[in-house]
Amino acid sequence: MILYACPVWRSVLCNVTKRNRLLSLQRRFAIGMIRAYRTVSLEASLVIANIVPIDLKIQYWSEVFDAKNYPSLMFGSYQLPLKYAYTIHPALITSFDVHGIDGNMEFCCVSHNYYIFTDGSKIDGLVGASFVAFYRNDCRPVAVQSFRLADQCTVFQAEILAIKKAFEWIVANNIVDVQIISDSKSAIQSICKIYSYNRIVQEIFRTIVGYCNHLCFAWTRSHSGNYGNDLADFYAKKATLLPIIDYDQLSFTNVYRNFQSNMYGNWQQSWDVAMNGRITKMFFPTIQSRLKSKLQPNFVVTQFVSNHGKFGEYLSRFGQNNSSCSFCLSSMQSSLHLLLECPAFNLERSRFMINAKFNNVDVSAWLQDEALPLFLLSYKIITILVVKFKFLYVKKHSTMSENRFENSFEFGQQMSYYGIKNQNSPLDILL
Repeated sequence: MILYACPVWRSVLCNVTKRNRLLSLQRRFAIGMIRAYRTVSLEASLVIANIVPIDLKIQYWSEVFDAKNYPSLMFGSYQLPLKYAYTIHPALITSFDVHGIDGNMEFCCVSHNYYIFTDGSKIDGLVGASFVAFYRNDCRPVAVQSFRLADQCTVFQAEILAIKKAFEWIVANNIVDVQIISDSKSAIQSICKIYSYNRIVQEIFRTIVGYCNHLCFAWTRSHSGNYGNDLADFYAKKATLLPIIDYDQLSFTNVYRNFQSNMYGNWQQSWDVAMNGRITKMFFPTIQSRLKSKLQPNFVVTQFVSNHGKFGEYLSRFGQNNSSCSFCLSSMQSSLHLLLECPAFNLERSRFMINAKFNNVDVSAWLQDEALPLFLLSYKIITILVVKFKFLYVKKHSTMSENRFENSFEFGQQMSYYGIKNQNSPLDILL
């Protein structure tokens, strides 16, 4: 709801005070999502929560809005959605029978004179399309046409373009009783939508306005031994080597992809220069590492990733505890110390290394600082250490007897309180 109609009021981003208010509001939501302490910085909370800063999100949707409404301002030729006012009236669109899709396996009762197979292909970044027409049961094609598309075009565009060219050939030669066979369900379904805003689909509708002869679609599975489909696929692959490009309008998904890439790039730049969240930056040095990570933040994991938790180093800032480690008494108790250095967790680290070696995983390269997230977050090692940290912390500071902690069932109950269920031992998570 905050981003509603943001292209209209995007000018507020020019005001530093108003932009900071939006980011402050977003920080509250992020801290609540990851269950972090209120002292966690804006930059770290957004990275841990995997939320794009709201100012960059506003800029992203504003650019998308401009691309849709002011295409002349964009560089390059894009296949933008057609506005409703320029679409063909549904009453003028010929309806098509479709066979082989959505459980409709009935054969067409009409005796077809021509069978046209269409296909699109993209190999090594090169895109091509083709259609092959057969007369009744003749094995020799009566027409073969191939087309090359721009390298940035999609396979879906190639499939649609092949069908469009087939329609143009049908109308130009006044062909009657035709069945078009394609291996692309999405292409067939898009043509059967009378309210489609796809430009190529609308061009198909314009081509067949007034066409009163029988025409239907059929779907066939690709690479299933169908001679016509295999021949169309052969010519589509061959079309990728043609010197002349017949269609160069890029899909609008490329616009989204480019704007999204710019958004994440700007986020990475702000993350690189951020003075806060230094420990979090060791876990996630790049935004892409966070986007690819499957880490699910919770109250315990967030403390380790942010270093804002019940650690001696953190509590000493408020005068509640000394900064030395309560387990080894040799260093400052921080999240990185507990994960990488503290002798109390040597067993867990050794088990992790043994298990990684047993599974033929080389962890020697993971010990670099820039690869710290892989080392700490892979194989749930952080969860293993969190479990034992909770176990030792409760055992050290509670008045419960040691016999209770020696009971594996009750220990599992204690761990389930912290969100880890059905675990009788810290090592059960790994093994």
